[in-house]
Amino acid sequence: MMDYQNLNFYLKKSRKELQKLCKQNDLPANRSHAQLAKSLVSLFKVDYHIVNKIPP
Repeated sequence: MMDYQNLNFYLKKSRKELQKLCKQNDLPANRSHAQLAKSLVSLFKVDYHIVNKIPP
């Protein structure tokens, strides 16, 4: 699994870093640290499957 699809990859980042990433990807940035991380993992898992034409 790619790092950007791994929850621990995001949980190690600061809340401020996660908020910035969420804003850059049009995701809500006013959530808890864990919720921000989960949102990013979900986004990049979906993107990965779409790009590679793999069912989720």
